Amino acid sequence: MSRLAAIGLAMCLCSSGAFGQDLESLQIHGFVTQGFLFSTHNNYLTMKSSSGSPQWTEGGVSLTDSISEKLRVGIQLHMYQMGEFGGPNILVDWVSGDYKFNDRFGVRAGKIKIPLGLFNESQDIDSLFLWTLLPQANYPDDNRDFDLVVLGGEVYGWLGVGNMGSVQYRGYAGEARLDANGGYMRTLRSFGLTFPDPPSGKHSAEISVGLRPGVE
Repeated sequence: MSRLAAIGLAMCLCSSGAFGQDLESLQIHGFVTQGFLFSTHNNYLTMKSSSGSPQWTEGGVSLTDSISEKLRVGIQLHMYQMGEFGGPNILVDWVSGDYKFNDRFGVRAGKIKIPLGLFNESQDIDSLFLWTLLPQANYPDDNRDFDLVVLGGEVYGWLGVGNMGSVQYRGYAGEARLDANGGYMRTLRSFGLTFPDPPSGKHSAEISVGLRPGVE
């Protein structure tokens, strides 16, 4: 948390210098949602969903600012209560600084979204918020903070491949920490395993690519 707090402070200090210069690039977004779950024959995600449960509340607010044409900073605060998961505490969902040298190469650092699957980066974004539960085998809500983000850095960009169009590449590395109120920790506690602090581990460097066809 100390490293994360330092990153967040750095982002705020960087952006505060720009506030006095130009407020037009500052964007503030947010969302609040109240869900209701109903299931048959079983209780789902620690809620009494077989009887119908309203114990699913989420909210978030984000601030982003373009310090310059190449540098962009942002932070999002988020809370969610899903049965016994999450809690009333407001957490840093993501915080990052993004420097784009050109279309071919850019870097970002902080607590960043992991480009895994189709919806990882669009979860918890107000304009793209999905009003439904995604397949839990791929997007487990009980371990969201561990599966969606990494504390580290990322490189990205687009490379032209002639008439075929261009290829997007992304590579990241960093650290992930288990959520103290998440599903993994709940499972460990059920086996009598407790920790003074949630365990963390290093993410190995991973690279993803995607092709954008050329336009005739």
